[in-house]
Amino acid sequence: MDNLIAVYLDRNGFRPMKLALPKPSLDGNYWFYRGKTGWWLYDSETCSELEEAYNAGSKKLERLIAGQVYVIDLRELKQFQKSDPSRSRRVTRHTLRIGRILGVGGIRDEKVLAKIKELKRAVKSEAGQDEETDLEEDNEDGEMRF
Repeated sequence: MDNLIAVYLDRNGFRPMKLALPKPSLDGNYWFYRGKTGWWLYDSETCSELEEAYNAGSKKLERLIAGQVYVIDLRELKQFQKSDPSRSRRVTRHTLRIGRILGVGGIRDEKVLAKIKELKRAVKSEAGQDEETDLEEDNEDGEMRF
């Protein structure tokens, strides 16, 4: 998959970084975490580590994300900062048909969103389904409907 350029803020200021879209698992799934208005794809490296841990039957994965250590609980499907486990967000392993995808790794970039849209179209056309309809959508509470 093509690497896309995104610009984000690090401790030294803005710095151009290559942002690679994650590759799907063998069964076509990706790893996502829940935002207020949709789902974020984990970055490519985190997706790979999550998929490896999931396939190995691991219960949890600790990962440094944006300068904080996060615990990703693969049994309860939630993520929280190791320093503050009282606040968590949902995670899931799902296809691109999950509903609204906001971006990758907390970065909302038009090039990234265009690539995601292109991949969604390809998946739908392979399945012989219309472009406008996803199988799953999120309701107002952030729960998936099937």
